[in-house]
Amino acid sequence: ATTMASASSSSRLEALWEDHERCTRRIEELERRLDENAHRKRRRIANLLDEVPVHRRSHLRVFLTHNKNFTLCIEGKLLIGHLDHLSATLFDENAEAEGRSIHEDDDALARSSDRVPYRGKDQNEGDVPVEKVMFTHFFDKLHVNMQTVFQKPIVKEQLSPPKKTSRSKSKTKAIMDASSLKTSFAKEYTWTRDMTGDASAWFVKYTPSTPPEGQELHSVVSTVKLWPRPAHEKLFKPSDALATHLFPEHAPVPPKKKKGKKKSTEEEEEDIPLDNNIVIPPSLTMKEIIMALFHYIQEKNLPDADEPSVIVNDKVLTSLFQCDRMNFADVQQLLLTKQLVIDVTREPIVLTYIMTKDSSSPALGEAAPEHIPQVLSFDTDVYVEGVFHYRVRELLRRIKKREFEYTSCRTRARNILTAARANPDVVNRKIEDAVVGRGYTLEHVPVWLALAKSAPPNSEARAAAHMDAKICSLLDRLQHHTKAAKAAWDVVDACRGEQSK
Repeated sequence: ATTMASASSSSRLEALWEDHERCTRRIEELERRLDENAHRKRRRIANLLDEVPVHRRSHLRVFLTHNKNFTLCIEGKLLIGHLDHLSATLFDENAEAEGRSIHEDDDALARSSDRVPYRGKDQNEGDVPVEKVMFTHFFDKLHVNMQTVFQKPIVKEQLSPPKKTSRSKSKTKAIMDASSLKTSFAKEYTWTRDMTGDASAWFVKYTPSTPPEGQELHSVVSTVKLWPRPAHEKLFKPSDALATHLFPEHAPVPPKKKKGKKKSTEEEEEDIPLDNNIVIPPSLTMKEIIMALFHYIQEKNLPDADEPSVIVNDKVLTSLFQCDRMNFADVQQLLLTKQLVIDVTREPIVLTYIMTKDSSSPALGEAAPEHIPQVLSFDTDVYVEGVFHYRVRELLRRIKKREFEYTSCRTRARNILTAARANPDVVNRKIEDAVVGRGYTLEHVPVWLALAKSAPPNSEARAAAHMDAKICSLLDRLQHHTKAAKAAWDVVDACRGEQSK
């Protein structure tokens, strides 16, 4: 009976309080680990911003077609699409499905009229969201030159298969001779990137000139020049001397000798193009050129035995750099000063496209033509801006804004409490206790309320300050009820002691 009385008289308050303190210590340890992880992630993000390039190199496939009305269509598509945009969209959708906010809400930054506007709203540092580029904005400029080509009418008898005689051969040669073709005046079209928004294609409408008497329409010659947007690093073309020795693929091609009599200066005219042509300026980055020189130096064993950073030039390098010895660190400067590389970053892609009615493409809804439509296509390198830097900077701005919300409200709260004739030293000490996590007594409730009042509306800082004020009140009530329960248990124990006597 005595054992049962002592067991029933034992209070559970001390065990509950120990559980509460144990849970509090676990929460503090979790907060410490989260804080360390956040600092580690921020350092990693800062390093990635410096390591990851802003643009990625991708391939764009361009197509040139035309319809029966001689409207030129220039369109294209990335061979590898905007996968980073797709990944970011899926991430945002999953976050919204889980109830997590990814982007800032402008309404959450609104302040009441009696307060100073929140500065964090204007801390975007000029960043704009990175949009997906469809096609046209991969280029800075487009220039199209169009000319109508005329020919003499072809007699139906001439269209029959020629017989194998010397006379028929000469007649066929006369029909195919480009000297018999005449051209109209050229018409030029120019587009720049700031003229229109991004689109998936260009359409150049052209009306062929009226054929002169005794002539008929042969074709329309389109000369297209495309200036891609400049890369994040300059592109260079090796000089003829450098290309001959180290870059044979970029070496100049000797011109072909034309057979026949030479034309006089007065008779020389620009040839009329009859075939499609694509001219993409060959280019290399400075890193690729220096790496090729490095491999050449290592292969020829040219580094100095005593000073590996010094190169002992052989006959090829001596003729190029005009010196017997050079420091490898000075190679880039020597390439530029000796004009061994030519900057071709702004050189355009030149296309020649011949349009005829027999090679036109059908419009939407039209039946397929009897002939095979003509398509001129090529691949070119473009630099696509990624979303990584924008999204990371947006995340860092949100963290900065969150920290600003917490720090800015402290000064305002200090002014509010001091205006209520509170001791400034006591106010500073209580605010410091609240910041470091020691301010959870009833005396700190006004401090938490002042911090909540000073924080921006709908912000995390305001919600956290209100929550901490409620926790202070609950802890005070818990302590009061604990003392009352302990006093009641003392009365119970005393009564049971008198009863046992």
